[in-house]
Amino acid sequence: MRKYFYLAFLALAPGLLPAQKSGDPGFCDTMLKKAKAALNINDYTRARDYCEAALPLCPGLAADFGVVQEAVNKGIENEKRRARNGEKYAKELLAERQMASENFVRKFLKSARADMTARRFDDALEKIKTAAELGVLKPDVAQTYLDNADSSLLHLSHRTALESVRGVAGLGILTPETLGRAYQAIADAGILYLEYDVALECLQAIAALGVLKQEAANALLEIAFWHGEAGDAERAAGLLDTVAQVAGKKIDTRQLHRKAIEAFDAVAYNRLMERYYPVMELMVPVEGGKFEMGSDTSRESGEYLHQQEVSSFQMAQYETTWWQYGLFCKATGRDSQSPNWGKDGDNPVVNASWFDAIFYLNWVNTQFGLDTFYIVDMESKREGNWGDYYDVSPNPEAKKGYRLPTEAEWEYAAGEGSQKRTRYAGTDDDEQLEDYAWYGENSEGRTRRVGTRKANALGLHDMSGNVWEWCWDRYGVYPENPDKDYAGPKEEGTFRVVRGGGWGSNPEFCRVADRFRFNPDFRYDFIGFRLVFVP
Repeated sequence: MRKYFYLAFLALAPGLLPAQKSGDPGFCDTMLKKAKAALNINDYTRARDYCEAALPLCPGLAADFGVVQEAVNKGIENEKRRARNGEKYAKELLAERQMASENFVRKFLKSARADMTARRFDDALEKIKTAAELGVLKPDVAQTYLDNADSSLLHLSHRTALESVRGVAGLGILTPETLGRAYQAIADAGILYLEYDVALECLQAIAALGVLKQEAANALLEIAFWHGEAGDAERAAGLLDTVAQVAGKKIDTRQLHRKAIEAFDAVAYNRLMERYYPVMELMVPVEGGKFEMGSDTSRESGEYLHQQEVSSFQMAQYETTWWQYGLFCKATGRDSQSPNWGKDGDNPVVNASWFDAIFYLNWVNTQFGLDTFYIVDMESKREGNWGDYYDVSPNPEAKKGYRLPTEAEWEYAAGEGSQKRTRYAGTDDDEQLEDYAWYGENSEGRTRRVGTRKANALGLHDMSGNVWEWCWDRYGVYPENPDKDYAGPKEEGTFRVVRGGGWGSNPEFCRVADRFRFNPDFRYDFIGFRLVFVP
């Protein structure tokens, strides 16, 4: 068939080659030359075609055309061999590059883990990102991202944890549920440590994934409450709209955020009020009476025994927490100083001066429409030894609201009232103190979540240990016959009383009769406060 094709081709293209009779020497020589010329430039297909077209017409040059055809066949075979070798080489080269990329990734991930060990979590994150760009060993890269997120969370680097999870999300190998759980862990930690912006970004990512809708809605509801209570009604309303979308349930944001949240989920609303405010449900009634105040030990702190009488009052079941104090700071624009271990929302606030406690109490009373018990002369502001100093006096017209306990009220409540007197808050037994108090022998050098030790007989937690607690009184020698509801010297002295001992205290300082004092502008990581309520 090929022969007739070329005969037809030659017949139809007289300009290409002159028409010749079979065996014409000129024609055959020309065809042989053309076949050899094509062979010389490795155009094996054309050389073969010339040979096949000429052979039937040039039997006298069959041997010469045979030589050309043999060379053509060898050339074609060599080309195929080179092609096969080239493919093999390409595969080998690709494998080498793959191996080089994997080695590079392993090296960077190993270096990233060294950074994690040294708590350089941002540096670790950048190295993991570089390794991820090569697109190899994705499971290893993903696990390193997640490990960096966990380590960052453990050491309170919430933003780095979030960016680490975002990195693993970009790999596209984890399920939405798994990613959602990773984001939710960071959101929970963000709320615990008052990092609400980080928490919100995590919850928005969860909403986009379409998973964990109930968990995300609950957390978003809390952030909306936080911003609403801090005075940002517009942002609270916007977040409530997001809650409605995630939960698939309507929220009427035309009303105040408190009413909107309560109507949406009354249980969640009550939980949030208890978390961020000293609500009545968390106040313990203390029936007034007479008691022996002080102790029979001879101490420089002047805690000699004497009769004291107090009226009935209510005392907070727990010490004021970071969640409560942090909301106050957000609402008022005040700064707060974190201890080395972080602002755990459920731990007692520390680094709060006596003046800070006074401002907090006035704010809480304002939030609930109650009387403010303290008059602060803002024009008297001056620089103290550790912070700002003010002239503060009790408000004689205040009847109902929150205030600091007097020293007598504090000791009366810690010692379980007039019915029974205990050495520590809850027990007389030194061996049992660790069941009732976080102190130097069990706290591991930091505050702990309020309410995790046993309460005393009145139901008050952490009256011994965790943090020293500010009282209203100026520090001074007890009078011989103090008046009922004695509240300390009225004018003499600048120190204010602290009670209860703290996380680093020896048992001696955790006694209910022990008393100490600091300047009212003093802030440290072992001092906080607790409220009383006058109904």
